[in-house]
Amino acid sequence: MKLEIHYQYGIANAIIKHWVCNGAGAISVYKYKKGKYFQWHEDPEYGNWPNIKEISFKTLEEIAKNNPKSIEYLKILNRNKCEVINYLVENELEAKHLDSTLN
Repeated sequence: MKLEIHYQYGIANAIIKHWVCNGAGAISVYKYKKGKYFQWHEDPEYGNWPNIKEISFKTLEEIAKNNPKSIEYLKILNRNKCEVINYLVENELEAKHLDSTLN
């Protein structure tokens, strides 16, 4: 798995996760914009979503609760870079940090 964390004005606004699913490359995108959370997937498990979908804060809480080995997206999205790096270090994760061009 490879992670990219995108920042806008020093705040994480997108997580892009590149991973392998059933032997094929897959991408999952989680975004935060104007107080709302969004999700998009392109992979054999979820299919190729034509559009990014708005999801609730509660949905992200449920992902973390039901998948303890999953990334806790709420501990990254809408957090400053220092908080994100602390979370990654505590969970032994590595990520590429990028200034965002994603809207």
